[in-house]
This record gives sequence, structure tokens and C-alpha cells, in this order.
Amino acid sequence: MNRKNLKLLFVVPIATLIAGCPVKDYIEDFKTNNLGKESIKNKIEVKETLEVSISCNKDTIQGYLDEGWTIKDSTSSEVACSWKTQKATKNCNEKLDKACKITVPDIIGEEIRYTLERIKTDDSE
Repeated sequence: MNRKNLKLLFVVPIATLIAGCPVKDYIEDFKTNNLGKESIKNKIEVKETLEVSISCNKDTIQGYLDEGWTIKDSTSSEVACSWKTQKATKNCNEKLDKACKITVPDIIGEEIRYTLERIKTDDSE
């Protein structure tokens, strides 16, 4: 290697270090002066979703609505609310044949599935 390349090899890293020092001082001044501390606030928003199922009118979602949840979507379907056993055929003997009893729905109701959503905000400095 010649002398010119050797000088460049040492001068370039040193020049980079010297040029980077004012940036470091500027960052430290900004931190110590509390410049704009009152105006800088981070607003964090978190979107939460929840799926709630209510069958046979046994409960309501009013408690969720009071907590700030909103209904995004709802679907309904028929479900059996209670079951009963009965004979499979008129002539079967329940004492002799255990397969004679079958379980069938007694009361048919409605199941509603709600998709709830809320946005939680957290303000921090």
C-alpha cells in the first residue's frame, strides 16, 4: 500500500467520529431542555374484539354494553334448550330393550352470537 491510501484509511474513520459529535450534543440538549414535553403525548389505541353467545334468552349483553363494548355483528340460530327421552316406536318395551329410548329436543330456542368490539385508549407521556 502506498502512503496516500494509508492516510485515507486513518483519516476517514477519525473524520466520521468528529462529524458525529455535534449530533450527539444536539440530542443531549433536546433531552435536558424538556423541549416540548407537554405537547408530546403518545396515544395508544387497542382494538379488542369479543364473541359472546347467548342461548335460550338466559342472559343479556347489557353488562358488556355498559362497559363500552359495541355490537359489530350478530348471528342467530335454532338450538335445543332442553331435552327429553321418549320411546323410539309405539310398541317398544323399555324394560327389555335399552335402545328403545331416544333423546329428543323438548324446547327449541334461539342462540344469538354477538361479535363485540371496543377501542381502549391509553394516554401516556
